[in-house]
Amino acid sequence: MMNNLQHKHDEEYNKFKSKFDQKLTTQFPLSIETEYYRIISNTDTEYKNVGLILSEYYVSIPKIDSIKSSIKKSIIGKYLSSDSCLLVVNRFDTYVTYQKSNRVIIDDSTLIDRECYEGKYPLPNFMDFYDEYKNSNVHLDNSYVIYVLDANSKNPFENYAMRPSPYMPAKWKNGYSKGIAISEKKKNVIYWSIIW
Repeated sequence: MMNNLQHKHDEEYNKFKSKFDQKLTTQFPLSIETEYYRIISNTDTEYKNVGLILSEYYVSIPKIDSIKSSIKKSIIGKYLSSDSCLLVVNRFDTYVTYQKSNRVIIDDSTLIDRECYEGKYPLPNFMDFYDEYKNSNVHLDNSYVIYVLDANSKNPFENYAMRPSPYMPAKWKNGYSKGIAISEKKKNVIYWSIIW
């Protein structure tokens, strides 16, 4: 039986999730399964990307195993957060530029298009969750495995049409990506869908 607090969590979660096309949310859970979680949702196309991110904390290992088993056949890309060459959407964003819509400073333009990006899929910049990992490519500690479940260099979502991103290589100026990042060590699961 669902308690009132759980019902409130699920109401909030489903409200955010309903703003996105179902094609983008199939990897998300039907309901919040932990007491500790965080949701970030952006539908403002004036910003550099639109997306939904759900991070669940203190997820049981059997639940993590179940998630990994359920996505096994859908994985198109698998990366470690510690990899030295990751294709990151809005790589140059910081917590300050994101929160205050400040101009992003490209501190190393060679990171926009590198040979090692060939054949890789775009990942989110997770700076909203773990700003303490500023030196990481994706702002996650080294314990995460990132699974890409779908990605395309075209944006088929008409209500989220955006200008081409100056921070991405030519092949990925626009597009979408979705997946799950898992840290068994921290027992954290992060579900994401992004459009840029």
